[in-house]
Amino acid sequence: MAVPGVLGTAIGRCEGAPCIRVLVAKTSEATRARIPSRLEGFPVRIDVTGPILPR
Repeated sequence: MAVPGVLGTAIGRCEGAPCIRVLVAKTSEATRARIPSRLEGFPVRIDVTGPILPR
């Protein structure tokens, strides 16, 4: 959450296995460089959601 552009995180399934999903408004090389590909043994997937607004 301290990485600029990261809106949230979630636990999900990637290819049938548990993974960590990182929600971003938009992706860039700088953002991708700061997000690890694995965290505590789990794969990390970046999901571009666009802006998240309250309703």
